[in-house]
Amino acid sequence: MIHLVSDCTHLTRCPKLLVRITWRDANYLGQLYVKTQYHGQGIAKQLVDEMKQLSHAEVIQVKASIYAVGFYSRVGFQPTDQEQSINGIRYIPMELVVKQPMSST
Repeated sequence: MIHLVSDCTHLTRCPKLLVRITWRDANYLGQLYVKTQYHGQGIAKQLVDEMKQLSHAEVIQVKASIYAVGFYSRVGFQPTDQEQSINGIRYIPMELVVKQPMSST
């Protein structure tokens, strides 16, 4: 897991935290957070772009909160399944193809 911003372990314990992105296994986006007052400025897209470059992943996966599906769709993620729920938390599995596999032709 990589933390580009912050050493906080939980968002509610970090009142001054402005942005955060974490991922694991090179291609699973675990957290993407931008403080509300900074929404709409392209910051989250920049964080995803950084992840794409630093992770070297061909495909990035995320369990998108139903409230974040619009954002993820705008930056290129596509749903891979229908809405699901774990412990009452609703999400939609999505993925972003970063690099096309090399063709063997």
